[in-house]
Amino acid sequence: MSKLFARIAPPDYIDTESYFDFAEESAQGCLTVIGNPRYCPDYKSNDWKYIEEVIDRVSYYLENLVPYESPSYYKRFSDVLDDYLPGWENGKKRSGTLIHKWKEAVRKYDENGLEDETACELLELYTGKKWDFAGIQGSCQGDSATIYFPAIENETNRKKYVDAISAYYFGTGAEIEIHDGENEPENADEISGYWDYIPIPYASDEECKEYLAEYFGDKETTADDVTLWIPTEKHTSVWYDYETA
Repeated sequence: MSKLFARIAPPDYIDTESYFDFAEESAQGCLTVIGNPRYCPDYKSNDWKYIEEVIDRVSYYLENLVPYESPSYYKRFSDVLDDYLPGWENGKKRSGTLIHKWKEAVRKYDENGLEDETACELLELYTGKKWDFAGIQGSCQGDSATIYFPAIENETNRKKYVDAISAYYFGTGAEIEIHDGENEPENADEISGYWDYIPIPYASDEECKEYLAEYFGDKETTADDVTLWIPTEKHTSVWYDYETA
């Protein structure tokens, strides 16, 4: 079994923005986060931005088709889709059933705005992928947001993904330096390696060790094989004391 040594970065050193960008990239640019407008920024995928941009116009024409008037007006709803959402068929046969699904989704938007279920319906119709949404929460009451992402069928994997994005977005995880030198460090100052951000609450030492064993150890590594140093007292503007978890 392999031993693993790591230390947690002091809380005022943690910068999660680059790690959230990585998480968004790993979601293949599909992830959208709509945050509490008073506290949290939004991250919008290109698919979301496009739906948001054109759906008002599509909605308008759905209720204002003019079959027998000037040719400058749209006569069929499929013509509106052709102009504003090219490729809306997603390789499927153009049919009355498919057009009806678009009409129903657009009508829901027209009546209630871009609610969670409606957003997922429109994104699924537009991209051909099934979409899902979930609420995420930070450590404060105002830390709330909704994420939209391609559906994950396995419930365990879905929960891991949602929890990870929540930790990246709200900065509730832990930034950790993992030792990759040949020597076994005797204290935190001897740790020399690479940094990573793990979606485990900063204060949950045992969970951190379990996560490190699973994702950074080998097949036989367990939490008992992980030596984790955590910062304690800040005794200068730069240096912290450490103790083992």
